[in-house]
Amino acid sequence: MVKNNRGVIGVALAIIVVCISIAGGYLYWRNRVSEAGSTITPTPTAITTATVSPTPNPLITQVSETQNKYTNTTYGISFTFPSDWSEGINTSYTQFGDLVALERRGETNIPNSELNDGINFSIGYPTELDTPLNEYINKILDDTEYLYGERPIAQDVRVSGYPAKYVYHCIDNGACSENYYVLREDMLIQIGTAYAGPDKEKDAKAFRDLVDSINL
Repeated sequence: MVKNNRGVIGVALAIIVVCISIAGGYLYWRNRVSEAGSTITPTPTAITTATVSPTPNPLITQVSETQNKYTNTTYGISFTFPSDWSEGINTSYTQFGDLVALERRGETNIPNSELNDGINFSIGYPTELDTPLNEYINKILDDTEYLYGERPIAQDVRVSGYPAKYVYHCIDNGACSENYYVLREDMLIQIGTAYAGPDKEKDAKAFRDLVDSINL
């Protein structure tokens, strides 16, 4: 009977020791977690902002202090333009989308609005014309007359040796547009501008000088 009691006591002591060990380990773990939470501060991650410079257009080179040159060998087009003109946003001003767009914004131009001081310029993608040039231009003249109540001026000219139609139009606010519709073999190339503001005569001359420099 005594031996049995000793056995029971031994088992009970063993169980108590195991429980104490488990409880002690748990308390130790809780203490370490608490210490870690109170003493460890996350190291902030430094955020480096890279300075991105505009990528120069490889098709544009400087030829003098006042003139730059655009050369596109893929479409066979080159011309010079004032160096104070910058690349503009492709606005699809031309009938078939802009191959190249340039602009100069004047000091009084209202941001995020239609051009009221400065000049926009663009050349459209060469596009196959499936109707006679005169018929195509007459449709443009009809549409413009419908919108503004007067018919633009249209003349037969030549650009870079190719036959072209020159279309000129001004509206009530003083803004003007000029477009050359050049027929290079069976391909139509639109060369267009719109200008307004106090320097519009200067901008108009710059555009005409540009047209004179075009090589198609």
